[in-house]
Amino acid sequence: MDPGTIRLLESLGVNRASSCAEIGAGAGSIALWLAERAGRVVATDLDTRFLETLWRDRLEVRRHDILTGPLADGPYDVIHTRLLLMHLRERGLALRHMVASLRPGGWLLAEEYDLCTAGLFQPPSELQARVNEAIQRLFERSGGDPRYGIKLLGDLQRAGLADVEAEARLRVVPLGSPLAETLALKLEQFRQGLLEHGLLSDDELQRAIQEVRTPGDGAVHYPALLVAAWGRRPA
Repeated sequence: MDPGTIRLLESLGVNRASSCAEIGAGAGSIALWLAERAGRVVATDLDTRFLETLWRDRLEVRRHDILTGPLADGPYDVIHTRLLLMHLRERGLALRHMVASLRPGGWLLAEEYDLCTAGLFQPPSELQARVNEAIQRLFERSGGDPRYGIKLLGDLQRAGLADVEAEARLRVVPLGSPLAETLALKLEQFRQGLLEHGLLSDDELQRAIQEVRTPGDGAVHYPALLVAAWGRRPA
């Protein structure tokens, strides 16, 4: 996902004069990229174990829950978040806190999945369509929104941002490829929840994982659609 994210951050004018925040920074790949280009970067997460091993000039790692309030030590010129909001029950509150952390004229870039495409395989697979539907139900039961990406542009507008735009991207993935292994690992990660809620059987999961890992003549799948939306805080 990083190349598309970087392209958009570059278009927002990140430079040595920029103060940036990466909210829900995960393993820190975008925080590191920002630290090479911005004047100051704050990378936050509830779980900072993957960030604490990182070190760069101008990079600060901070434990913070965006639901509790705006980021301290602002305002920020650019704020980025990826695959965070779709997991939260109070997405609107999180967005309002991000907007409040921006300087007037500052930009928020948010990227979230829409799982509408994730069950599409060629040749078509009824099993994978059922698996994708089950994963969406699992998200909903935990308070998440598996289709949040398509709602992102509207939510940024409702949070008070101006000049809001959006795009969507995905990469066609050949089955049996290293990229396909990402889906197989995700299915392994979701296994316990899917089984506990009775959404799939263990046999269905095993067959789905095997199908993803088996190359075929032109066999491909569409991963989840990644929607990116960006807008600026009015001056």
